[in-house]
Parts: sequence; C-alpha cells; structure tokens
Amino acid sequence: MPEIILYVSGHGFGHAVRCAMLCRALLDAAPGLTIGIRTTAPAWIFPSDVVVDRCSIDVGVVQPNSLEVDAGATLDRYAAHLEGEGPLLAAEAELVRAAGARVVVADVPAAAFAIAARAGLPGIGLANFSWDWIYEPFVEATSAGWPLLDHLRAQYAQATLLLRLPFHGDLSVFPRIEDVPLIGRRSTTDRLETRRRLGLPLEAPLVVFSFGGHASTGPDAARLANLGEYAFVATSTAVQAERAIRQGRNLFVLPELAEGYVDLLAASDAVIMKPGYGIVADLLANRVPALYVSRDGFREEPILIRALEEEGRAVSLARDALDRLDLGPALDRLLRLDRPWTTRPIDGAEVAARRILEIAGLQ
Repeated sequence: MPEIILYVSGHGFGHAVRCAMLCRALLDAAPGLTIGIRTTAPAWIFPSDVVVDRCSIDVGVVQPNSLEVDAGATLDRYAAHLEGEGPLLAAEAELVRAAGARVVVADVPAAAFAIAARAGLPGIGLANFSWDWIYEPFVEATSAGWPLLDHLRAQYAQATLLLRLPFHGDLSVFPRIEDVPLIGRRSTTDRLETRRRLGLPLEAPLVVFSFGGHASTGPDAARLANLGEYAFVATSTAVQAERAIRQGRNLFVLPELAEGYVDLLAASDAVIMKPGYGIVADLLANRVPALYVSRDGFREEPILIRALEEEGRAVSLARDALDRLDLGPALDRLLRLDRPWTTRPIDGAEVAARRILEIAGLQ
C-alpha cells in the first residue's frame, strides 16, 4: 500500500518528468518506500517500481496543438469538471485513507490539497506555478470564471507546505512556502556513444525538435533536406524501433524516450522547443542551446524565456519561420552565441524528497 500518494497534473510532460525525478530521489533516500501516482500522464515517464493509476482531478490547459492555448475552452472544461468534483474528492479521500498513506504530494492540482485535508494528512505541493495564477489572465480576458479562481485558491490554501521551485510565478496563495533548487536531469553518457546507440549521425550538428506532450504533426522531411548541413531529430509515438528511423535526407525519428531523453538532449547541438519548465531545466543542466517558439497566452512562458536567455543560450524563432522550417538563420545565430552558462544547483528532487520524508515521518 502506498505510503506516499502523488497527484500529478497531466498537462504536457513537464510535471510528470520532474515528479519522476522526485520519485527516484524518494526511493534512493528510503529504499522499500511505496509510492502511488495518480495522473493522466503516461505511465512510461515514471520509474517502474512505482504504481501509476489513471486519475484526473484537474484539467490543465486546453491546447489545440503545442503552440496554441484556448482560454475559453479551458475555463469551460474546468466548469464541467467542477460539476462532479464533490463525489470525486470524497472518493479520492477515502482511497487515500484506505491506503494508509502518510502524506499527499501534488504537482500541482489544487484539488489534491482538499483531498489531503479530508483524509487528515499533510498536503505538500511541488511547483513553480499554481493553476489559479495561470488561469487569472484567461478570466480577465473573458470576464468569466472568477468563482473558479476563488475555488482553486481556497483549495491551495489548505496545503501544509509548498516546496517552491525556481523560475516561479506568484505563489502567495499557499500559506507556507520553502524554496528548493532546480529539478533538472544531467546526462552522464558520452554524446558520441548516445548517437551511436540511437543510430544518429556522429559528426553533423544535431538539432532536436522538442514540443512536449501535446499533439503536433512532425516536421516535413523534404523541407529539412534544404538544410543539409544539419541532422534533425523528432520523436513519435508511432515509432517502436529502438534506433532512429531515417526519413528523407536528414530527418531521424525516434520513439518517445523516458530515461534516455536527457541523453538525446545532451548529445545534440541545439533544440527547437516551446518553453516549458522541464525542457528548460534540462537544457540548462546539460548546456544545450535553444531556439524557442512562443506559446501565446501561457503566463509561465516569459519567466522561462528570461531563464533561458539569462542563464543559458537561446534565440527566439518566429512561428511562421517554424511553419516554413526556415531555420537556417536562427540556427546560425544561436550556434555563434558565446554566453556563460548557469552554475545553479539542480538537486531540487533530492532536497524535496528529504523534506517530504521528514514531514511524513518516514525518515
């Protein structure tokens, strides 16, 4: 039976990736610990020795694709979710009690803290933003949804503690906050060995397309062939092979990677991405330059862009240039940058794990 129950937002991959790192840190610090994950994120992201059950207690943000946010649809979806939230919270609180859990951890569904309070357990958050802060501009733009913000804030206010990550927004809704370092993955694998193992070119500058866990069509191999001096990599759920499948002249497609994704990033010369916490942390940890494409309407993004530009190496790529795959000028500019990299610590998972175990009385 799980001693720790962890609720993880299924929005994109970022929340799940950093919670997977938290799980590994918890298991390293307390061998034999049992952890139950409740989320809509893919189970393959998490360590094999935790139990992952599908559960939805929030809605994230509605995105038609990787780079667009639908504010109205997001608020409508949450309104529909709230219609059935009462019985859901009661059922989840009973599940938590029956499991004999010692603590509830959340990244960062607000309802998790209401569940923890009903179950009489500490509720610990791990986050760099809260959903009420993300939704606030949506509500201001549509003049609807103010009761939703009040509802979320009341749930967050029931948290015992927030472990606040760097690059954060306004998290004052939490009654108690402690700062922890960045959670980032650092590859320990030689970049040439990674390229050999994955079947990628050894010498060409390698550019990875990384747009998180949102539906998106892959890049056009024919257009990328015009940039023959580069090799490009994309991942796809349709690919099952262990090594890259070559498409056209210089596009290589890999399956979705869990542990190995950070090795792929570290073996690359540049990444084309939308700014999200997980990918930003990994790029800074492995000193990989980024071409970033803005996702209008997501409040976290300016904070992450500032982190990329001030602590790493990054160049903005216009959306229409991405659509045309007119990447050459921006890539050339990016790879000429000579800017110092951050030296900030990335042991946030270990620091957070120790604090969670302390509060749960498991250490």
